[in-house]
Amino acid sequence: MTHIRCTLIALTLALLPGFAQAKLPAEELAKLGTQYTPMGALRAGNEDGQIPEWTGEIMGLPEGLQWAGPGEPYPDPWPEEKPLFSITRDNLDDYRDRLSPGQIAMFETYGDTFRMPVYKSHRSFRFYEQYYDKVRHNAANAQLYNNDEGIRGYIGGPAFPRPATGAEVVWLTRTTVAHA
Repeated sequence: MTHIRCTLIALTLALLPGFAQAKLPAEELAKLGTQYTPMGALRAGNEDGQIPEWTGEIMGLPEGLQWAGPGEPYPDPWPEEKPLFSITRDNLDDYRDRLSPGQIAMFETYGDTFRMPVYKSHRSFRFYEQYYDKVRHNAANAQLYNNDEGIRGYIGGPAFPRPATGAEVVWLTRTTVAHA
């Protein structure tokens, strides 16, 4: 009898993660839109200033710009900006630790002609408030179930703005791309 009881307890504990994953804790949920952007990224920039603080000042097409529509390039909101510098084969070693293996391969393969202009970073884009309402709802209610094959409490938009597991990262990517 004890063996059967232990087996049932072990089986129950093993299956629990497949039924539900934890929702975003209330203290983390309160940080959406304050310490984090409404989408879940850190609001603050980095210490050296290369990544600025998120401002969320631009929604949609910036005033004064024209866009031809889907299939056409989106207009540059900062057309007057010039590159801060360019990475070339000659200065590649100064930036190697910040580049992907594919980017490094481009310099090594096409070094005579390949260059990478580096511009000032901007974090100015925002979604409409109803979209952020969905993000907050999902953060408070979305749960993985069925061995991470489904989401309960999800209403569209990014499912897990502050993912805590690999499965939540996968679902965040799938739902953000599908509904952005």
